[in-house]
Amino acid sequence: RSGIGITEDSFVEALMQMHCDTRELVSRICEYKSIFALFHSIVEWAYYLSVLAVTVAVFWPEVLVKVWWTLSSILVAVSFIFGSLVKDVCESLTLILFIRPFDVGDRVTIADKRLLVVELNMLTTTFLNGCNELVWLRNSQIFSERSGVCNLSRSVHTECGVEVELCAEESTFANLRKLEKFVRQYCEALPETWVPGANNGAATTGSGNHGCVCGVADSAIPGAGMVRWKFKAVHQANLHGPHQVRVDTSRLLSAVLAQCVSMCLRLHRQASPAIAPDYNA
Repeated sequence: RSGIGITEDSFVEALMQMHCDTRELVSRICEYKSIFALFHSIVEWAYYLSVLAVTVAVFWPEVLVKVWWTLSSILVAVSFIFGSLVKDVCESLTLILFIRPFDVGDRVTIADKRLLVVELNMLTTTFLNGCNELVWLRNSQIFSERSGVCNLSRSVHTECGVEVELCAEESTFANLRKLEKFVRQYCEALPETWVPGANNGAATTGSGNHGCVCGVADSAIPGAGMVRWKFKAVHQANLHGPHQVRVDTSRLLSAVLAQCVSMCLRLHRQASPAIAPDYNA
């Protein structure tokens, strides 16, 4: 209406901003629902104790003074006796209230081990490892972990890698550029699975199961040297559901091997079967 300083555009903008703020609040509550449930009873007890303290302060102030001096002496004695426990409680509260690196159901990496968060408590967190074994870790221990916590469930994408072992004489610049181009075109043809335009370069890698490794037994030449090459690709999903990531990475490996065969490249023989990272945890 005329005379009112609210236009249609400003009203729509304010409404959309309120909608975005509401969605952000709901997502935050859902993300940290286990933490909120854990401290619901603590907040409730704190509320009742505060009401009791206010009531005593209003009607019986002299009683409150005596109780306060008694409790302060007890708290000082307890702090000397249970100093380490108090330190653990403070670090635990800092971890689960302020840092909040995970919630129940998240897949995380702690100390180079993939774990699934099962239960979140005041002082400890229960995890499930790749062998379906329950693991209990103190929250203060996680707080002091130098390598930190890698939350796979909150990550946006997954960097994958397929590794092939080529004979040294086949590891030429031209062949590697052709394989890199093939991987890039393969990912661009499947934008719903792979992130287009991501780093699809090749690099040498050392030993270890950093990706899918494969070799053809009847194509090796005795005494010939080999070079392990890793071709990178970025998957659209994260490792919260690792099965589909592993399936798509295996398909990429199959396509790379087929391209190597079409280019008449000789793959080095492997003594062990094809392997891939352990994404079961």
